[in-house]
Amino acid sequence: MWNVDIDPVENGVIIRFDEMKLLWHYVFEQLELNPQKTKVMFLERHNNPVKVRQDIYNFFLAELQVPAFCLLPHSVMTAICKKQLTALIVNFGTH
Repeated sequence: MWNVDIDPVENGVIIRFDEMKLLWHYVFEQLELNPQKTKVMFLERHNNPVKVRQDIYNFFLAELQVPAFCLLPHSVMTAICKKQLTALIVNFGTH
C-alpha cells in the first residue's frame, strides 16, 4: 500500500528514490499491468539531474524490465504532440 504522507518529489525532482520506486510499483499493481509487457514513456523536467535520470532508466529497464522506455522533457513532448519536427522551446521559472 502506498503511504500518501511521503512525498518523494520536491520542485519536480525526485529526492527520495526508494519511495518513488514504491509508488511506481504501486501504480503497476493498481493498474494490473505486467511491467515486462508494458512500454513506458516518462516525462521529466528539462533540468532533471543526470543522477536522477540514470536512476529512472535503471529502475524501469533493469529492475522492472520494461520492453521499451522513453524519457523525454515536457517541452519536447509538447512539440511532438503538435506534430512539430522543429520547434523553439523556451523554459521559464527554473530554480
